[in-house]
Amino acid sequence: MLALSVVAFALAAEPQTAADVSIVVIRVPVSSPKEAARVLDEIFNGTGETRRRRIVVFFLPGTRSVVVIGSRVDILTARELLSGCGRQIMD
Repeated sequence: MLALSVVAFALAAEPQTAADVSIVVIRVPVSSPKEAARVLDEIFNGTGETRRRRIVVFFLPGTRSVVVIGSRVDILTARELLSGCGRQIMD
């Protein structure tokens, strides 16, 4: 499954090349990983007719983690967004 996602992303991604794509597992501090994956997907890929493939993101059932496949910059941004979600809920 993960290998198919990587291949699909590499084929669909433009102007990125496969060398620019990274895969990371990010632990979600407080919120539901399923919800976190949905929100990241909407932030990076858009919704409706404006939708475009920028990252691939999915949650890992039974964990508080999401897998993000994308450029290093997008992964750093996703990591920063997810690290802030716990702080905002606790403030």
